[in-house]
Amino acid sequence: MDKDYLNLKTPLIVKGGNFVDERGSVSFINEFTFDYVKRFYIIKHTLHNTIRAWQAHKNETKYFYVTQGEFIINLIKIENWENPSNQSKPLQHRISQVDNSILIIPKGYANGFINLDSNSELLVFSSSSLEESLEDDYRFDESYFFNCDWRI
Repeated sequence: MDKDYLNLKTPLIVKGGNFVDERGSVSFINEFTFDYVKRFYIIKHTLHNTIRAWQAHKNETKYFYVTQGEFIINLIKIENWENPSNQSKPLQHRISQVDNSILIIPKGYANGFINLDSNSELLVFSSSSLEESLEDDYRFDESYFFNCDWRI
């Protein structure tokens, strides 16, 4: 598996596994490395169907891991940073805590997501420091990409 996550051209799902015995369970994602992670944060949506969109970065790679609940995550490749097409069709991923996987969002993509369960929680790892991220932050209104459907 290519572990150079900073040079991915398209999103990638890294799947994990589970081990269960009489003592309980262990969940793992052994194929994922933290070589490029500089920080992390947690986003928790307490209300069902909360949309958080759109944020993009030219240089930052993000890694999404659902610790609780389920999310639909929409991704748009930004081709023109000065005037992004609002007609782009998003790539859509549905991930949950049951999947035990990490969605890697390469640099150059806008992301937006909606939680499908109350109290859903998303652990986000970033390849950029906070200072680097703030200098590379592009935001769009949640309705900007009007071809986006928040349902699967």
